[in-house]
Amino acid sequence: MLIRRGSATVRIHDYDNNGSSHFMITWNVGAERKRESRSALGAAKARAEEIATSILNGRTAALELTGTDRDSYGHAMRALKPFGIPLHAAIEEWAAAKKTIGPVSLITVADDYAKRHSEKLPPGRIPDLVAKCIEEKRQDGLSHRYVIQLRSDLNRMAAAFPGSVASLTTGELDQWLRGLDVAARTRNNLRTSVTTFFSFCRRHGFLPKNIPTEAEGLSRAKVRDGAISILRPAQMEALLDAATPAMIPFLALGGFAGLRTAEIQRLHWADMLFDQGWIEIKAEKAKTGSRRLTPISDNLHRWLMPLRQTGLVLPHREIWREITALSGTLGFEWERNVLRHSAISYRVATTQNVNQVALESGNSPAIIFKHYRELVTPADAQKWWGIAPKSESTDGSTHDKGHREKGVRNVAKNNR
Repeated sequence: MLIRRGSATVRIHDYDNNGSSHFMITWNVGAERKRESRSALGAAKARAEEIATSILNGRTAALELTGTDRDSYGHAMRALKPFGIPLHAAIEEWAAAKKTIGPVSLITVADDYAKRHSEKLPPGRIPDLVAKCIEEKRQDGLSHRYVIQLRSDLNRMAAAFPGSVASLTTGELDQWLRGLDVAARTRNNLRTSVTTFFSFCRRHGFLPKNIPTEAEGLSRAKVRDGAISILRPAQMEALLDAATPAMIPFLALGGFAGLRTAEIQRLHWADMLFDQGWIEIKAEKAKTGSRRLTPISDNLHRWLMPLRQTGLVLPHREIWREITALSGTLGFEWERNVLRHSAISYRVATTQNVNQVALESGNSPAIIFKHYRELVTPADAQKWWGIAPKSESTDGSTHDKGHREKGVRNVAKNNR
């Protein structure tokens, strides 16, 4: 029997196989003769027609498949038929996808994609959503400083990604953060702001609910903490001796109460409870958003009492710039937060109580224990807390009355 498809011809002939009739299929591929056997004529004809068609279409390589491979090929073609794409295109797409996702199953990836895109999300451009996020945080009563920092971080991100938040991926965010060339701590702070923004978008329906956002996949940078810089008693004395009256509240509150710069800038004289021996840091003025009481040391009391007025303790918010310049003229470099670091270090050396100092300074015991323990000796601490105005006698009376009255007049003038 001859099976023809165009110029392609396949032969079938029967033969005896130990007393039973079988059918041999034969065809030529170039100069090589091929053959296969079937036990039934119908099966032999179907296979011969398949071979003839393949020869006609130039797909002779497919004829080299074994029976198992041929079955697999047929199954693959049937599975692809509803999609109307050839087998090679499906395999190429699968291979490219596996190269991207690695050992993860494509079904798992597809299920995750379906979950993320099952909801019809409203359009959300990142710059517009950043503005809404900032306004929400302001209405929620977060500190002015926090809102300003969050706005700065998110506007930085919005400038890099002005499109839809739903299309932004972890990989894109990670590449952006790594390309900023900032310190590890700054990068982590930016990551926190971005995560806050993505949580806002999810909560308001601009991202799928109940699944992690792309920002949550961002890795943290390793922060290597450097040594804490502090002032020595002689340096603090030199600063206070050379300081103008307007500088003294900043230096004294930072160095003897351990207040943060922003906390000093927000402090009012009414917050100084001199008769009770405490400074009240109200929640809205604290970095942590929690009210706390910080003790007024004896020497701090002596530095501030002659300057006491009403209104802001520090009328000039940028007085620290003048103090930085003054330290340079005295021959030592002004490190960031050096007054606070000094106060906490000397307080720990005096009390030997990390938990107590943590409460007073608005820090965690872990941070106090890690950074401020054993930096100074008790002898140095005694010198530190003994730094007092040189114009006072041992009984607390003032010798340099003209200088002190001039300072009071200057502070009062600044407050007005």
